[in-house]
Amino acid sequence: MPSIKFLKKEINNRIGEIIDDVYVLELSNPKIDLKKSDQIIDKAISIFDDLIFRIHKTKKDSKKDGFKLIKADLTFSIDELKNNLSKLI
Repeated sequence: MPSIKFLKKEINNRIGEIIDDVYVLELSNPKIDLKKSDQIIDKAISIFDDLIFRIHKTKKDSKKDGFKLIKADLTFSIDELKNNLSKLI
């Protein structure tokens, strides 16, 4: 079972990578629609907030299952954000 600290770091790192990728794409390609890239960043931040909230609301007796669900949702959300990012190119 991953610790809460490890799970929070993983969420922070993976969401942070997406946000960094958006900024790099904006700087390297000035023709990108900034409203769409800002929407991706806003969605990434809302996913981050939701996952951190769910970590703190997980009950003690079901932490293992709750963390597995959170990790699966993180993976799904990251894939969705990457797909949205690739559509900008």
